[in-house]
Amino acid sequence: MHATEPSFSFVNARIGWISAMGSDGSGRVLRTRDAGSHWTSISNHFIQNMHFIDASAGVGDEFDGRRDRFLKTSDGGRTWIASNVPGMKFINKVFFITADIGWVAGTNDTSDDLSGRVAVVLRTTDGGRDWKSFQLPSESGVAEIRDLFFRNQSDGWMIIWHYNRDGTRLYRTTDGGKTWTIHPDELIQGAGKWLAIVRFLTPKIGFTFSRDDKLDSGQLLYSEDGGEHWRSSSLDAWIYDCQVIGSDLGCTATTERPSF
Repeated sequence: MHATEPSFSFVNARIGWISAMGSDGSGRVLRTRDAGSHWTSISNHFIQNMHFIDASAGVGDEFDGRRDRFLKTSDGGRTWIASNVPGMKFINKVFFITADIGWVAGTNDTSDDLSGRVAVVLRTTDGGRDWKSFQLPSESGVAEIRDLFFRNQSDGWMIIWHYNRDGTRLYRTTDGGKTWTIHPDELIQGAGKWLAIVRFLTPKIGFTFSRDDKLDSGQLLYSEDGGEHWRSSSLDAWIYDCQVIGSDLGCTATTERPSF
């Protein structure tokens, strides 16, 4: 199943984009230059995981009816160039730190049989022309990648959902995505715990958001030591997506309980 939630991206407090699907099933990319007071439709695409690096360069993915494809723009979102990604049929997350260096995370299969589905991370250093592929071994099949975030070329975080058998798990890499390890804290992950977003504002200060079935509420998890330890507090909303904008964290949220 492909997501239909709008995706957004801002490069500063005033310039940003949103991509959404209309009631007639058509997609649109809209841009604002005045912090959201006015929006202009600039292209007919429904871009998922849309991420702009600056006012011109942006990336994302789009479903072509058979598989997800990687998209890139160099003119502020007016035109998009699509390309396939190797060894991946379903793109869950796209994250770039420059116009050339970025990652795509997803799964190698789209069937409901999880026995052969694994998480795949692709890395490019030339804007998506070439990719290096890395697979994550898993004892249980992978449903999807819930989130992907890199603070620099080496340090990254990823959340993987294993359906209801194992909940969600938080992974970390320190070598640019070649290898990943599961975070050792079982209090924030596993069955009945649904991590959704992980972001770091500095090398030490980070946030992740979750829902805990036992608490029946949204949760904010906060770290001051680079993700080694997390403290939690309850939220009256569930977070769908977040973006680091300078020293701030901007998020989209809902007060309705989400389903996975």
